[in-house]
Amino acid sequence: MSKKVFFVYRYQILPLSNNFQFKLDSEYRSNEDLIANKNKILGEIIKNDKVDYYGKGYSVISKYESNSLSGVHFLRMGVKKTLSLHDNEFKTKTINDYPNSLVYVNNDPDKQLLVIEHEFEAFYKPKALKNIIDKTWNRYLKNEGLVVYFSEITESSEFWETMLLYKGRIKNLQFNFIRPNMANISGEAVKAIKMLKNNSNSHKTTLALNAPKNGVLDNLTPDNQEIAALVDYQAEGGGKSTIRIKGHRKKIKTSKKQVTVEVDEITIENVPYEKVSDVLEAHLDNIND
Repeated sequence: MSKKVFFVYRYQILPLSNNFQFKLDSEYRSNEDLIANKNKILGEIIKNDKVDYYGKGYSVISKYESNSLSGVHFLRMGVKKTLSLHDNEFKTKTINDYPNSLVYVNNDPDKQLLVIEHEFEAFYKPKALKNIIDKTWNRYLKNEGLVVYFSEITESSEFWETMLLYKGRIKNLQFNFIRPNMANISGEAVKAIKMLKNNSNSHKTTLALNAPKNGVLDNLTPDNQEIAALVDYQAEGGGKSTIRIKGHRKKIKTSKKQVTVEVDEITIENVPYEKVSDVLEAHLDNIND
């Protein structure tokens, strides 16, 4: 049975500035208003068929596929390609083809998930389409005083496997976090690093753990509750981390494999989008459980 593979990203929507100058005709008068309505604002951008998506040197064709589920959106996004065909007289003719990927967005404030179908004929890597979406949404959000950041969702178990693999050799562990605006993935991490106050307007924060000279880092295990909280936040789409080991100058990524969702093609082809959402959510709910 044919399979469809989807790559999963988390996104965070943040105000551009603590002192954003609102337009006179804006319905929002403060950052508090802006934050409270950030998902509504993004939702209007997603649904707008006049939004232009484009890559480097090429346009992306997009079509909003409406559905009745609150906070959930589907887009079809593809590119125009020209194919050469040969008939039985060996004559050549060209036709236009429009390979495309299905894009699922759960814009619920407590989920904020971007899920991209891997259709290599349209976009060789899902990351390429993610980057196009990132650039486009930010172009429109900027006018509203907002910015969006995307991060891959990974398995926390891979981080711990990396720690075990290099145990006794780790000189530095560095976390790079995106400031959270989702209560359900931020609690313990916020307590652990005490760095998420908004008054500095820092959207990204680096936390580096450095071993003493001629020493290595200890206690990098799941039993270390502070580290474990940071790892869980990172895995859920809050950032990424790297290590340096003795004798090597190059950084090593602690988690290299992005979470994907694999579904049977028959379960999402030619069925209502509400059903497609149910199929995807059934898999997404198991992420990092």
